[in-house]
Amino acid sequence: MNRKQELMPCPLCGSKTELRGGPEAQEFYSIWCGNRECLIHVEGTLDREKTVAKWNRRASSAEAVAWRRDWNFRGHPCAPEFTDSPGLAEQWETHPQTDKVTPLHTSPADEAAVDDLPWTDLKVAFDVVSDSAFWDAYVAGDLQLPDGWEINETDCSGARCVAVFRVNRLPTTSDGRAVADLLATLPTKGKTDGQTD
Repeated sequence: MNRKQELMPCPLCGSKTELRGGPEAQEFYSIWCGNRECLIHVEGTLDREKTVAKWNRRASSAEAVAWRRDWNFRGHPCAPEFTDSPGLAEQWETHPQTDKVTPLHTSPADEAAVDDLPWTDLKVAFDVVSDSAFWDAYVAGDLQLPDGWEINETDCSGARCVAVFRVNRLPTTSDGRAVADLLATLPTKGKTDGQTD
């Protein structure tokens, strides 16, 4: 019998972590930092071990976007420090009071291979004010979408108009907010609005 992987502490604040969800709860596993002031988390799959492995992954120095420093003052442990400056991280590594410098992601890695996703196709819809303005922005190259997102269609056949995106990776809340913020900058009318044949 394989031993279950143990959850590593939060990579940012060092707090204990919580595994939530799973098949019995009829939802994907997710892992959350137990520090209510931190609350970073990672969404997983129905596979516990894959979810834990995803959380436990830590950045290498080459891909890090932040660093944590565990240090001491005159032999007494101090609260960890964080930086997004590679230069400061290098200074920390050689500082005599530094115990350890750990490369970090700003949040746990959320990339997922397409083969690991439980669905074959995922589409996400957002309200848009103007179908024409949406496509004007697309043609102009103004719609810079997150990695793994692509435009599928717009649908204005019902009571509202929506832009539909195909997502070929595990979507995240931050990606969704980025797309919503992008769409909120679009004008309320496009070049062809109000025109008749």
